[in-house]
Parts: sequence; structure tokens; C-alpha cells
Amino acid sequence: MAIYVPLLPSLAGRTPQVMVAAAKCLVDAIHEDDDALPVGVGLNYGPCQVGNVKKGASKDFTAVGDSVNTAARLQSSAVNYQIVISESVYAAVADDVTNARAKVFSVKGKYEPLNAYVIDYTD
Repeated sequence: MAIYVPLLPSLAGRTPQVMVAAAKCLVDAIHEDDDALPVGVGLNYGPCQVGNVKKGASKDFTAVGDSVNTAARLQSSAVNYQIVISESVYAAVADDVTNARAKVFSVKGKYEPLNAYVIDYTD
């Protein structure tokens, strides 16, 4: 999981674009490495709660909330070398991503199907 904090000056209001670019770099690197385990990526953009979670001696920084759960569901729907982006991400990157195709996903924990966009990088 990667957490992007939109208010960071380094993102300069381009959080969804940075998210998609990073996902593409990851998928490209995995696709080029014969020893790498192939993965798919799911991206969503929205409010969530972030902070430290501690259980016993273990402490971790994480994010929780519906937007995090949606990203996880999109990721589990992605096949190898594929990026699945939510409508909120696509709305911000539509002009930059010309190879995305619309797809509807039925996912665990959601009563309504999710409209999302699939980007394949298997070529």
C-alpha cells in the first residue's frame, strides 16, 4: 500500500497523476524483471483516516476508511500487469490516460457495482 497525502507541496495538487505514474513505473519494472512476481495495482482517491496503529510491541502507520477499502477491492480485481483505477482517479487523469477502458466490477463489501477503468501494460 502507498499513501499519498494531497497537501504535500511535492505533489502540487497532482496527486492522482503521481499515483498513476508511480503505478505504471511499478508495473513496468515488474514486467521487465523475469524473477519478479507479477502483480496488479488498484488505485482510489478519497478521504481516509491515517495514523499509527499499535498492537503489543508492533507499531505501524496505516490508512483506514472506505476509500482504502475500495482501493484494496480494485487491486484484488486487477490481473497481472494491470492497473485498475476508480472513477475519482480517472476523472483527474482522463486527459493523460488514453488507454483506459471502462469496466464494472462487483466487489466484496459493496452493494453496488464499482465503475472503474482498466489500464493494461502487457505489451
